[in-house]
Amino acid sequence: MLTDNLQAVLLNANNKDADKREDAIWELENFGTEATPYLLAFLKDPIWWVRESAVKVLGNLADESALDGLLEALSDEEWSVRYEAADALKEFNSEKAFSALVKALDDPERMVRLSAATAIKEIGGPASFEPLLKALYDENPVTRSEAAEGLANLGDKRAIPELEKFLQSRDDLDKVEGAYALYKLGQTDKLSVLEQLLNSNKEAAREMAVTRLKDLNK
Repeated sequence: MLTDNLQAVLLNANNKDADKREDAIWELENFGTEATPYLLAFLKDPIWWVRESAVKVLGNLADESALDGLLEALSDEEWSVRYEAADALKEFNSEKAFSALVKALDDPERMVRLSAATAIKEIGGPASFEPLLKALYDENPVTRSEAAEGLANLGDKRAIPELEKFLQSRDDLDKVEGAYALYKLGQTDKLSVLEQLLNSNKEAAREMAVTRLKDLNK
């Protein structure tokens, strides 16, 4: 039997006003996994930002019964919904979720690929090595950065040859991430590369070099 509070929230679930439906989604989060079936229904909402919010809350709750719905959301027509679905799937200890994230590295939208790469990085483990190696060549520099960091975190020295190629990049941001990852993998001579990049002509690279040196306590 539904509690009075939950019934009150569900009154807005079918409201014609999309904003009120979205409000209901965030209120449903307070009911924990009891709200999962109602949140899953929102994944069919005609308004993309309503679906997006439902995906976010389902990710926060990480209820295993929501997995199939989130996998389906990873194919949503709206990229921002797919972005949130990839982020949500990192909360599930599931081969199905991991396989879907690997597949999302081929998504046509760069931000979805970024979300998938970030999720794979956070999941970690031996299975993430090959997908992260693939993401290392994404056209989005931020995705490449996440991939390089993920490979460094794994501590798998098989990544060294590929990361060495980063140091030959025309993009100083790639060089920063390559040098940082290589240092973490035992190539301590790459510290000097990071220090040199403090004088990069690219502001983003200079700032990231400062960040990475701080990460290394240098």
